[in-house]
Amino acid sequence: MKIFPHYKHHPEIEIDAIVGELAGRGAIQLEQYLHTCLDEGKCYKIFNLKHVKKIDGLGISILEYFVNRGMQIRLFNIKPEIKNALGMLKKENVFKTYNETNCEEVVSLLEKEIIEEKGNINKEVARGRRHYRVNTTLKAYFKYQPRHNEVISGRANILDLSEGGAFADEIRTVNEETGTMVDQPEIGKQTLYHLRFILNGDTKFIETNGEFVRELRNNGKLSAGIYFKDMKEIYKDRIRDFVEQTKTSESILL
Repeated sequence: MKIFPHYKHHPEIEIDAIVGELAGRGAIQLEQYLHTCLDEGKCYKIFNLKHVKKIDGLGISILEYFVNRGMQIRLFNIKPEIKNALGMLKKENVFKTYNETNCEEVVSLLEKEIIEEKGNINKEVARGRRHYRVNTTLKAYFKYQPRHNEVISGRANILDLSEGGAFADEIRTVNEETGTMVDQPEIGKQTLYHLRFILNGDTKFIETNGEFVRELRNNGKLSAGIYFKDMKEIYKDRIRDFVEQTKTSESILL
C-alpha cells in the first residue's frame, strides 16, 4: 500500500490517493501515517479510494479510531466492494463519503462543512502523540496477570517505537502454569510487567512496565498499542537517542 499527496487547495485540507489494499500490513501503514498527520496538526484528510482494491476489518477499525479521536476524514471514489465491506460491518454511517469525483469539488464540500462548524475541531481529542516515533523491527517480551494466580507470558514484534510507547504486532501468549498457547488472550487494558526489548545495535535490554492501550485483531493476528509506565530515565535516554539516530533516515510514505 502506498499513499500519495494528490491535491491541496485549502491550507488545512489535504487529499491523499491510496493505492493498494487497506488490509493487513497496508492498514498498519495507514495507522502510522495518520498518527504522523496528527503529530503535525493535520486534522482534515480526504482519501481518494479509486485505486484501493480491498479493505478489511482492521483497515475500517483504524479509520474509525482516528475519526473517534477527532480527525475529519472523508472518502470519495469508493468502489462497490469497499461500500459492501463497510455495509457488512455496519460502518457505512461512521465515515462521510462524497459522490463527486473531482478534487476541487470534494475540497469545496469539506470547506463548507468547516465554515458551518465554524472551523472548530476538538483539539483535546484530535491531538498527536507526545513523542516522535520511528519504525523498528524489535523483538519484545512481557508478562501480565489477567486473573489471580494466572501468569501469561508473551512475545511480539515492535513495529514503531518512542520513549512513551510502541506499537506491536504478531503478539503470542502462553499460560505459564500449563505451558499452552493462549488463542484469544485478554490484553485490553492489561498491565504489563517485565516488558523488555533490545534496541538495534545495542546489547542490553530496555526493561520497564507498560499497559496495552488498544488492540486490533485481524485474521487471527493480534496487534496492540503499548504505553510505557514507570520507565527509568536511563532507559528513556537510550530510546530517545535511538529515535534521534533513526528518524533522519526514515521515510513513512514509501
